[in-house]
Amino acid sequence: MTPTSQKEFNRAYYIRGACEGLFTVREVAERLRLCTRRVKYLKAAYRKIGDAAFVHGNKGRVPVNKIPGDIRKKIVALKAAEPYTRANFTHFMEILQEQGVSYNYTTIRNILVNAGIESPKRRRPNKEKVPHPPRPRREAFGELLQADASPFD
Repeated sequence: MTPTSQKEFNRAYYIRGACEGLFTVREVAERLRLCTRRVKYLKAAYRKIGDAAFVHGNKGRVPVNKIPGDIRKKIVALKAAEPYTRANFTHFMEILQEQGVSYNYTTIRNILVNAGIESPKRRRPNKEKVPHPPRPRREAFGELLQADASPFD
């Protein structure tokens, strides 16, 4: 694999330069914000496998926990079916578990929201908040008395 991102190109440039003697290990570590041990490891990997040393090992691989497209389609189709259109996401998740499709709430919600389906929730109408009425002004300055139970001034 060849470097494709800017970060990978920078690493390749500086590590090649370190291998050719253009940069010291410390200079490369400072420029790439790596420790010297990591730079030495990258130099050894570059000498051994070439440009592939700068590309992350998981690049191009499918995540292990990715939900297959056919299961996603099945979830969306089932939610669009008549008896389940009015079920909220939590209830729908329980229905899916009965049918052998067991994923957590967030996963089900993300699949359905990305498909353009919203959870039918009943919401109470918002009450209009009445502001607290201000105290009416006194007729004269100093008319409002404040007292406490202390015997001291």
